[in-house]
Amino acid sequence: MRYCFSICCLLFLSIQWACFQPDEFSDIPAITDVRVNSVNVDSSIDQIIVTIDFEDGDGDLGATDDAPDANAFIIDNRPDIGFFEIFTYDLVIPDISPQGNVKSISGSIDFTLQPTLCRDVNGNPQIPPVNPADANIVANNELSFEVVIQDRAGNFSNIMTAPTINLSCY
Repeated sequence: MRYCFSICCLLFLSIQWACFQPDEFSDIPAITDVRVNSVNVDSSIDQIIVTIDFEDGDGDLGATDDAPDANAFIIDNRPDIGFFEIFTYDLVIPDISPQGNVKSISGSIDFTLQPTLCRDVNGNPQIPPVNPADANIVANNELSFEVVIQDRAGNFSNIMTAPTINLSCY
């Protein structure tokens, strides 16, 4: 009886193992969603957390000793007028290479951006404290980010846009 039970358990586990199909993702990384922690942000104190959901078929995401360079790029979409040009946060995803035979990976990663400066009507930074009576000062900026990631093979993901953030300037 005990022998029969052991064989049944082994057979059940074999069937379960044989039916397991790993996720099949493209070897080119893909961003499946981008979120921000808040759509209303005080520019002088609040950090912005950008969450990226991703998938990659060969699991070659993240920096290593051999490839330590930036591999995630968050682009500030405000117009490039005045003092600023298009601003990009060059960030690093830590090594998240999977172990074992299945290389497909998916997950989420958070990037925390420091308080973001508002821009005045000429595109110049509004560095606190500001005088609200100044004609060039604006009370709010709308801000959105485009996000792209790169794997160690040099493949860039699709570009996704985060929800628009209302940046309170004073």
